[in-house]
Amino acid sequence: MSGSTGVRTVLTVTALALITGCQADAGVTLHGDDDEHRMSLQSGGGSFAASAEDRAPGGTWTTTFGSFLPCIANGDGPVVIDGVDWNSDKNLEPIAVRVFLRSFDDSSSDPINSMRGTPLQNGPAALSGSIQEGVEDFRVERSCAESADNNGQTEELLVAVKADEGGAHVGDLTVRYTTPDGRKFGVVSDWQMYICGSEAPENLCDGDPET
Repeated sequence: MSGSTGVRTVLTVTALALITGCQADAGVTLHGDDDEHRMSLQSGGGSFAASAEDRAPGGTWTTTFGSFLPCIANGDGPVVIDGVDWNSDKNLEPIAVRVFLRSFDDSSSDPINSMRGTPLQNGPAALSGSIQEGVEDFRVERSCAESADNNGQTEELLVAVKADEGGAHVGDLTVRYTTPDGRKFGVVSDWQMYICGSEAPENLCDGDPET
């Protein structure tokens, strides 16, 4: 994977509970990120911590997390993305969360793990392909099998998280979508995304010179 720019990342695999078959508000059925339901994010699971080591004391900073690749895992498409939700740990609520959609040729470029700032702040040279803010009404048409071929246009959801000195957490990222027959679902990623800070878990951010 590529795309880490000035950001130290720590990956730890943890056992996280899937939300499967739960009925959410407004008639949305939540499910885990697997190949048994209509849409997948192909994101896997675990904890991901990022630290911008040269951040200014007392200031704020933003890290963008990626590698969320919406695709059709089972059944027919397209599906339409309705919105994105998430949860945060107590004392680690982000100042802001912005979601972007990146379209790129995966035969010549890779999804990102993380990068400093937002994709738009870093400019077009930071990431290949086109980038837009917001994912509502995007039609997911590519199958996960095609996405795995690394031979064509694909889309990546990018989550830009803004934190203060305490750090931030975004977890249970849920992408809500509507199927061709009008049913509403939400695919829940197991990835837990942290920005290191004074309130962040020590087991993820141990060694961060700023915490």
